[in-house]
Amino acid sequence: MDNRFEDSFLEIWVMKEYGIKESWTKLITFGPQGPERLLPRALCFRKSGEVLVLLTDKSRQELVSLDLESKQFKNLGISGYQCCNVGFYKESLLLLDKSDAESY
Repeated sequence: MDNRFEDSFLEIWVMKEYGIKESWTKLITFGPQGPERLLPRALCFRKSGEVLVLLTDKSRQELVSLDLESKQFKNLGISGYQCCNVGFYKESLLLLDKSDAESY
């Protein structure tokens, strides 16, 4: 089975002003990278402002850092065959104390 995402893409958006839904701005859009690459998966922002991305092909996965200004990937030298697991957490703008609150 071929599970590549030929028509899929990754978009990274940022909220410029907290709570103002019109302030959402698209930073970048990426499709599958390189020959035999699957859709890049954004994991988190680094302190440098770069995005940690997991790239996968049929037999291997690697972690790269994406510079949003130059739109270039930097190989971090971290890769695995068949399975490369990365744990991370996600902060949320969800308001838990208000049932009718609008979340972004």
